[in-house]
Amino acid sequence: MKLSTKSLRRKLSKAGSTLDELVDQGVSVSTHHWERLRQERLKIGVAGLSGSGKSTFITSLIAQLRCFDEATLTSLSAHVEGRLRAVELLPPAKHREELGLFAFSKHHSQLVAETPSFPPSTERPSAIDVRINYVSRKGKRKSLIVEITDFPGEWLVDTALLEMNFEEWNSWQSKIWNEYEQGEIKEILAPLQLVNEGVDLESASSEPVSARFDEQLLKNTFENYKHYLQSKRSESGGTLYTPGQVTVPNDNVDCFPIPLFTVEEGERSRALFSLMEERYMNYVNGSVKPFYENHIKGLDRQVLLVDVQSVLHHGKQRKEEVSEALALIMGQVMFTETHSLMNWLSPHVDKIMIYATKADLVLPEDHEEMRKVVQQVAQDAIRYTKTQGASVHVEAVAAMRATRYSMDDRGEFLSAKTSEGKSVRFQNPTLIGAESLNYESFKQYALPSLQPRVKHGVPEHLRMDTAIEQILGDWLR
Repeated sequence: MKLSTKSLRRKLSKAGSTLDELVDQGVSVSTHHWERLRQERLKIGVAGLSGSGKSTFITSLIAQLRCFDEATLTSLSAHVEGRLRAVELLPPAKHREELGLFAFSKHHSQLVAETPSFPPSTERPSAIDVRINYVSRKGKRKSLIVEITDFPGEWLVDTALLEMNFEEWNSWQSKIWNEYEQGEIKEILAPLQLVNEGVDLESASSEPVSARFDEQLLKNTFENYKHYLQSKRSESGGTLYTPGQVTVPNDNVDCFPIPLFTVEEGERSRALFSLMEERYMNYVNGSVKPFYENHIKGLDRQVLLVDVQSVLHHGKQRKEEVSEALALIMGQVMFTETHSLMNWLSPHVDKIMIYATKADLVLPEDHEEMRKVVQQVAQDAIRYTKTQGASVHVEAVAAMRATRYSMDDRGEFLSAKTSEGKSVRFQNPTLIGAESLNYESFKQYALPSLQPRVKHGVPEHLRMDTAIEQILGDWLR
């Protein structure tokens, strides 16, 4: 039976409000609101830092659901109970069209090609909707629309800027650059001092701040800084460097700030600081805030992906960067303990899933160590999430499996095919040493590009059925 307006008024009244009051406050009771209230629309964000496997995860999630009869989904209760009926793809809802369509068809065609390959990395946010037709445990035919949004983690780190003014941001970024980078970045930003020395102190105060500088020199410095940020991201580094939306090619952002740690403070530098403060506020209000309000604030569930082996390979500094990035991301999430009636009108996240990806690249006996490593990496984010009343699930998964586990007289090993079709076999180093994470062994550990394993058009996986159950299983009851 559909919830009547009268019944809704009664329930809202018990929560300390009324529908009329909410409408007076500007709340729009849209079709999407009703769908959320009846648990017919679930909004999921999938985020991770560069190289964590977001595109691979989403492509596999959709492929497993679309082909549930052929897929191995022993932990998905709706499938085990025989209640799934059909799954179809939908274009993003109108309010998410600006994100662009997640390229599932393209990614899936790469999987079923003669030489299968993994999807390329995410460079900008994208979206796709999936409709799941199923039968509830009470025998009623129902439909759930799952809105999936693919977020580059660097864009989510940007949301921390909503709580900072320019001075705080400049101090934070300057500390990071001084701690992690010394030579190249200072060369790139050196022209700022020349720009600063060339400022006309006699310019009228009514003149635009930007007009007091060598425009071409300033423009070149901004371009060089942007390209350097993008190069750091492509190297799986620079997790905390902001502006995050500039770390990927993005034609929509042409105004962003640069930290001024290479500029000597004084009367002459005030105009340059004013310029950067102006650009900072324009970036936060024109890029970060709209993105947060339109696409992050309304999520019900958040998935965070962590490439544990990449963290170990790049060392302790990388681990600290990723830990701080995850904590910053969680610090901007609005949480709730359950998907309540009030959460229908003002969505809050009630569950966080943190997955160590590429679990197929380590021996099965090391999967528990993977869980322990990702718990260490994300411990601040996990602790904060739990204090907010939301639940946290941690698991080691492989959205698309590339390896097969075997054993012979020489011991356990993993076998796979490289992207060129060559057979390889290997063992991974242990993830945790006697006293700390095993950075040293992983520093020398590198694998060639591998082919994903595909059966009947569906990628083989490790625990994707568990992940799907954790993400949306309770909405298919």
